[in-house]
Amino acid sequence: MAVKWRNWKVHFYLLDDPSGAPVKFLVPKVYDLDIDPKEQRDVAISNSWVLHPAVKIIGSFEVSTRKYPLIPMGTPDPYDPSHKKEPAPEPTAVPID
Repeated sequence: MAVKWRNWKVHFYLLDDPSGAPVKFLVPKVYDLDIDPKEQRDVAISNSWVLHPAVKIIGSFEVSTRKYPLIPMGTPDPYDPSHKKEPAPEPTAVPID
């Protein structure tokens, strides 16, 4: 939906409602995060050159996902200990005095 490169962020899609479908911008929105960290002023007209490195990043990402496919949503993380099923400990007898 967006690419961040150095102090620049380029948005290609808008998602107003998380349950809705993303809408592709006709012209990507470009923000200079150094001067506009809240991403309120689109500077695409004067900084369209930023699209070249952003598109290059997208191309590299697409190549990498063909080589290393994305992990499907909902797949348990094998490194997260909360997902590991440890066998329950054996009950032990407690001596009564």
